[in-house]
Amino acid sequence: MNFYYFIIFIIPTFVLSQTNWEVYNSENSPLPYNQVNDLSLDLENNLVIGTEYGAAKLTNNQTWDVFFDEGEGIGLSSNIIKYIDTDLNNNIWACSPDGISIIHTDYTYSYLNMNNTDLPSNFTKSLFFENENRTWIGTTSGLILIEDENWNIFDFLGLTNITSNHITKIIKHPTNETIFFGTLNGGIVTYNNEFTFFNNNNSQLLDNTIRDLHFDENENLIMTTTFAGLGVWTNTSSWVWFNSQTNPSLPFFINSLGDLIIDNSNNIWLTTIENGLIKYYNNNWTFYNSENSSLPENEINCITYDNINNQLWIGTQNSGIASINLNSITISESTLNNLLNIKNRNFQTSLLIESKENISIEIINYYGSVVKKIDLQKGLNNIYMKDLNSGVYFIYTPELNNHLYQIVKI
Repeated sequence: MNFYYFIIFIIPTFVLSQTNWEVYNSENSPLPYNQVNDLSLDLENNLVIGTEYGAAKLTNNQTWDVFFDEGEGIGLSSNIIKYIDTDLNNNIWACSPDGISIIHTDYTYSYLNMNNTDLPSNFTKSLFFENENRTWIGTTSGLILIEDENWNIFDFLGLTNITSNHITKIIKHPTNETIFFGTLNGGIVTYNNEFTFFNNNNSQLLDNTIRDLHFDENENLIMTTTFAGLGVWTNTSSWVWFNSQTNPSLPFFINSLGDLIIDNSNNIWLTTIENGLIKYYNNNWTFYNSENSSLPENEINCITYDNINNQLWIGTQNSGIASINLNSITISESTLNNLLNIKNRNFQTSLLIESKENISIEIINYYGSVVKKIDLQKGLNNIYMKDLNSGVYFIYTPELNNHLYQIVKI
């Protein structure tokens, strides 16, 4: 994966074929609620789902198990599931503002909360099962290490210049024993027998709020943030950032990212706050939304990846779960790249486009809104653009799987 080029002059964007998507919602499936807060895969590659009203498991055989708050010992401690994961014994840990409900493989329940454990907060945001004897729990009020049934509580606020106990993500380095923690407004924390803290004062970290962390195949640490976009802490300890300030050709909404995954082809998939899904690979950015694909909505809460079947699972705010098998994507880049020839990408009053065929295009502004719709004729087209404000725009072609060209009004 190459992270050393910063300027992108053309952003090719392709959409997935309409027939490749599957959508699961509360109307066409037993999904308990359409607001899907978190997704993960268990040890048997079943999809585990946390929603705003209940939890569920969708098996490989397309059968469903659904879990609700039905009383202590027979159900969840709360129906509001914000984070969900499975441990090394394939028990489901459903995390809510009222504590953790553990759904064991025999469908019995146990519970962890502030009343029966040393949890500093009932609200768990991240879990990491390091081995059979070590479990890390990240809450909104501190970090816990359960080691051989002994509870170790870490209070970062007692340390100098540390401003957050809110843990958002826990992962381990792929080839050594270092644990990495993302925080809310506290930067990145590492642990290898002692804690080390990195923030925007003592490192090149641009945003102290970390939404997600993931290592790529080259052991670069990839991170998403709330305001600074996509960050890369490379295996040589250098930093690279992708956002609308470091690269003005990128749209503003790339600065606010959520979950990330890396697929078998080393594409990075990113969720945005309310602008759909992004794929990144080698300085090519692909944007998917409800207008140019069958993604049911643009507000995405979570994403997970099935590396066995090469399948994305996407949880939305209001429309359930969308799934796409990446093996079925077929795109002819050469056909798309040869369709239009833009004669003057930097223009003042008129835009000159040579088209290989009659085709409809849309002019999209920096924020993704359509500002012009134009029917191009085969041959050279002279398009009046004086009525647009100066700035970065994109030409979008709804035909031929869509293509996005960057242009600049000066």
